[in-house]
Amino acid sequence: MTDPSQAAASPETMEKLQSNMALGVSSNFFTIGGIIAAWILLMKTGWQVGSGLGGSSQDNFWDTILAAMVLAPALMGDALDSYFLSRVRVDTRKGWNDVYITDQGRAHIDQFFLVWRGLSLAPALLLSGIFLTGFGPDPSYWQPLKYAFGVFFLANALRCLHTQRTFIHPALPPRKVPSLMLRLLIILGIGAVWYSWLLFRGPVPFGKVGIMLHGLLYFFLCGLLHPLPSRFSLLHLGESVSPKVLREIQILPATMDRPWNDTPSLNELARWRETAGFQPRGLIRLPLPEMPLFQGMAETLASPDNRHLLLFFLCEGRSKPHRCLLSANSDCILLSSDYGAAQARFPDKVRYQSLSDTLPALDFLTRHREFAGDALTELPAAPWATLNQLVEVMFDFFRREVLSQSRSKASITPDQSPQSITESPPPT
Repeated sequence: MTDPSQAAASPETMEKLQSNMALGVSSNFFTIGGIIAAWILLMKTGWQVGSGLGGSSQDNFWDTILAAMVLAPALMGDALDSYFLSRVRVDTRKGWNDVYITDQGRAHIDQFFLVWRGLSLAPALLLSGIFLTGFGPDPSYWQPLKYAFGVFFLANALRCLHTQRTFIHPALPPRKVPSLMLRLLIILGIGAVWYSWLLFRGPVPFGKVGIMLHGLLYFFLCGLLHPLPSRFSLLHLGESVSPKVLREIQILPATMDRPWNDTPSLNELARWRETAGFQPRGLIRLPLPEMPLFQGMAETLASPDNRHLLLFFLCEGRSKPHRCLLSANSDCILLSSDYGAAQARFPDKVRYQSLSDTLPALDFLTRHREFAGDALTELPAAPWATLNQLVEVMFDFFRREVLSQSRSKASITPDQSPQSITESPPPT
């Protein structure tokens, strides 16, 4: 296994942490901006905010500040949508695959990002406007805001529920998840009752406490509309907390940002291309051969004779990329890797050797050729079937190892100690 301290120091891990923190702050940009705008509006208009329920009979500076600040929960309903959409877009462009959503959903959100942001921002601003205009000299003049809010809130709710049904649920691993219909009934049920009261309520000012409570209710409804199931989130939709295991390679867009933008990695790739003549084949995501439950991103390059495939890997828990050369003959797949897992176990159909990560590119290739021999099969120009075959063989081996280990443990009788029974080592 990988040293936890090394995983903690991974630049990718730190980048994810920094990105998520930055998204959390930037998602509240409109919340802060809305509070400031509300305060300016109240100051400029001179509307009496202290006369409503929960306020004093006469305004002062702090009454105006407080009246603007109690809008925060309503405005933060939009912040949830902002974080959801931005998180998916960043996750897609960085190639992290931490959010459960289909590839079609990622493309859809990237294409309609500004449209959906506007659709989410509109009801939050309209609801804030309803609260604020209640302090005006003629609140009945602003009654149309309530109808506009209902239209935009319903449109945004249906858009969010469509995203959940079409793009999120199909990407979730098989486990118990809340019924989408139940979620729909809760949102529309509570929302309809609350909106009906809001619509038929007389045009009188809201108190500051009332604004806060209604904003919290709207924030709760927005929270139901924007689930963000993540492989590393603490709040899971189901009982199982196991991540979705990647069981086949995924071909990634050629335009995706590579995570290896440091000079040593770029120089290493250049050596394989210029010195050894390897040519790019594509960017992929696949399980790590040494530990299939982990996954990584790899730049694939093929040798001039198409008998060797280089996987320039960056995987979870590693601070820098590693190299893996793959070849095949009529009997098995041959792997040479500098991942550093010399004791990794493989099935009979896979032969493996661990090499030093200090070997230069040409020496690494020479050692692999000596290991693989001459009777090699030419790999196709798109070698994805061979890689999927490797993944399938590894997971079948992993499954058999787990079953064998389970049977061995079940065979221990009360008068036997575990130390007296020889068991195979745990699968890597």
